[in-house]
Amino acid sequence: MSAMSPGGRVCMKQQSIVTYKHISDEDVLTSLCTLRQIVQSCYGPRSKLKIIHNQSLGHLTITSTSGRLLNCLSISKPYLKFVVTSVAGHLEKYKDGGLYTLLLTLSLIENGIKTGLKLPLVSELFAYFGHETLSLIEEVKIAGMENDLSLKAMLRLVNGIVRPKHACYVKQTNLDFLCKLLLESFLNSVPSQEDQNSSFNEVLKLGVEGLDVTESRLWTGVLLPFVHSVISDSCHFTKPLKVVVLVTSLSGDSNEFIHAKYELRNLQTTAVNDVVIQLWMEVCQQLVNDGVSVVFCQKVVHPILQQFLHENSVHVIDRLGSAAMKSVTHLTGCAPVISLKEQSLSECYGKLDGIDVVTVNKKKFYHLKNDRNSATKTLILCNWSEQALEELKYVSNVVQHVLQMSIFHPDILPGGGCFETLITTKLHSKIFSNRKSLAAKFGCSDSQLLTSLRYFKRGFMDTIPGHGDKTILEHWRDNHYHHCWLDDEAKCQCGAVARTDTENFKNLCEIDKFGYVDSLFDKKVLGSDVEICDLAVAKVSSLRLIFNTASTMLKIGCMIQDLN
Repeated sequence: MSAMSPGGRVCMKQQSIVTYKHISDEDVLTSLCTLRQIVQSCYGPRSKLKIIHNQSLGHLTITSTSGRLLNCLSISKPYLKFVVTSVAGHLEKYKDGGLYTLLLTLSLIENGIKTGLKLPLVSELFAYFGHETLSLIEEVKIAGMENDLSLKAMLRLVNGIVRPKHACYVKQTNLDFLCKLLLESFLNSVPSQEDQNSSFNEVLKLGVEGLDVTESRLWTGVLLPFVHSVISDSCHFTKPLKVVVLVTSLSGDSNEFIHAKYELRNLQTTAVNDVVIQLWMEVCQQLVNDGVSVVFCQKVVHPILQQFLHENSVHVIDRLGSAAMKSVTHLTGCAPVISLKEQSLSECYGKLDGIDVVTVNKKKFYHLKNDRNSATKTLILCNWSEQALEELKYVSNVVQHVLQMSIFHPDILPGGGCFETLITTKLHSKIFSNRKSLAAKFGCSDSQLLTSLRYFKRGFMDTIPGHGDKTILEHWRDNHYHHCWLDDEAKCQCGAVARTDTENFKNLCEIDKFGYVDSLFDKKVLGSDVEICDLAVAKVSSLRLIFNTASTMLKIGCMIQDLN
């Protein structure tokens, strides 16, 4: 009998098994279809919530947002993992549009397989159609977009992000209040003309459970969660306070003094950490001598150091985290102390005009104030439950990021499905008019080219909220502006065209008959009348990723897995 070495394998490594699975195999198609149905049911104003709970009875998540959904899903199938990873990259940069990106990618892959043609050919054609679609969008942006984004358009952008997020549990009557509050929060983060070279100001977001969303409020200054052992709940500092902000840890295991020479005379009673704490004690003594009133620390302050500072009337607030640190630094004007080796404490101090303790629904916060800095804000978001509050905080971060992008890239595109009917109509006209030369270029027949185009357009139709759902009204497209409509609606889905301005409607199921009219993308249609819109820069990036991912997926021949 031989003992197995620590970290050794339980059994001998078997020969790698190479499995051949084509993307058109039934189980692959089933998994693609299942994920698409999950995403499709989360998308749009009639979306349905998803409850995600793992088998180990861990944290339960209720959401319909792409970011939280993808973070909670455990995906093992390589095909799906490739698609989801691509979408995650888009979300990391743009924060919004994840559901649309994932839905259209999966739909194009499914429809590409359904063509019945050889997939390498379909991949080439879909890549070409995608390239043409992107070029048509550029034409639209140049021909009809506004040069700057008004507050009204910004509010519509916010509304378009918040309205479909049902897990926020925001009543229709409270939607306008929340959208205006989020827009106000963003506008307060925009630097003034005097600070043109600076970045956006930080707006700290905190949540309070057990109140209606209408109790949410934007505070001037910084609010931090209250800790009883630090400052009395009846405290009220009104005099100017000298403060310091520490990024480094004061827990006793810091590397700040790694260069120090430790002389240990009694090895049984002295530890290296004790020496480090003693060195930090000298730093704390300097803070006391310099008249510092409050110490903010991103990480942990050792209890011995806290006790010493407290006895010398210096208040310590630690474990702030990176988000709160940015706001505190901006409010106080401190230079964050990252390393004592390279910074002098005397040059890093800042000031506060006062600290109060405020209560929101029995939850207490420190309220840091600086009369000379009114740009730093804290957004207190309220909701009835923990899950609704988490969803609301996530959505508010998405809104902040999208509005920041809108400052530099103000172009917008019509939403609600109108963009999809517009772009597919023009694409159909362009491809159909050049079908002979394109068929010769790709070495296929006219019929194969138009079949691929038909299924490509169907992928776009699948992203129109509610299209194909028999429980709601049917979708139509008018023959003049080519916008998307529901039965008997007074305006199109994006709100730019009134029913009295157009006539002759076609059912969206008749996508093969979409033609081209010279009035397509009329500037009037893409002006300030658009009520539901998407940011063009995020949409274009999303489409570019979609076309590349779908085309790549359709080229995959087999999947290789090492089962060891």
